[in-house]
Amino acid sequence: EIHRLACGCRDLRSLLAAPGVGFLCPRLRPRTPFALAAALTGCVATQLRSFRPAEDFDSLSFLPELAARLGNLTRLEELGPILIDTSSDVVIDTGAGALSGSALPGAITQEASRFQGVPARTLLPALAEGFAHCRLLAELDLTVHCSDAPSAQLAAEVLLPAIGSCRSLRSLSLDLDATLPMGPLLVTGVARLLSRLATSGEGRLRRLSLGYFWWSEVSEETLSSIRDALAALANA
Repeated sequence: EIHRLACGCRDLRSLLAAPGVGFLCPRLRPRTPFALAAALTGCVATQLRSFRPAEDFDSLSFLPELAARLGNLTRLEELGPILIDTSSDVVIDTGAGALSGSALPGAITQEASRFQGVPARTLLPALAEGFAHCRLLAELDLTVHCSDAPSAQLAAEVLLPAIGSCRSLRSLSLDLDATLPMGPLLVTGVARLLSRLATSGEGRLRRLSLGYFWWSEVSEETLSSIRDALAALANA
């Protein structure tokens, strides 16, 4: 019986992680940051429906993989919690010809010329393009950390509006963790997100949670844009 059980586990493992195919599982819940990165790299993108990490892991360990693969997750319905920290540098594998993941320290030592450190904010356009392809995404739990003006501007002008292209969103939990001077920029980005969701969406948004907004001083025009978008979503 033990032998049969062991063989069954081996066969199941081979089925779920077929060489050259990837993880054949529609719902993934990585419990470590490195498992998160491996799941993004190895999963069958068109099969994945739910990607729910166990917690907000440091994006340093998986942000390049997320930027490279998000646009392929066209059937993804649930994502998060995901933390995007733009304040640090990430390591990308330039030898693969595309964003392909953080390298381990040993690999960097062996092939230093192959790996390159870049500011995390430079991946925001790729992430924005990826979100634009996630037309079936219904639930998103996202935290964006910005501590400088270039990062906040990219988030407000590129990343956040792109999330508004996820026309199937029903639940959005968005925390904008930023320094006080960056607050108005990011709230402007939220106004763009909601406006795009109200105009291009299907009126499905039913739950909206916005974190770290209490300290932000914004213009009346931005507040008016947010009110109009919320009213449009409420009446959809």
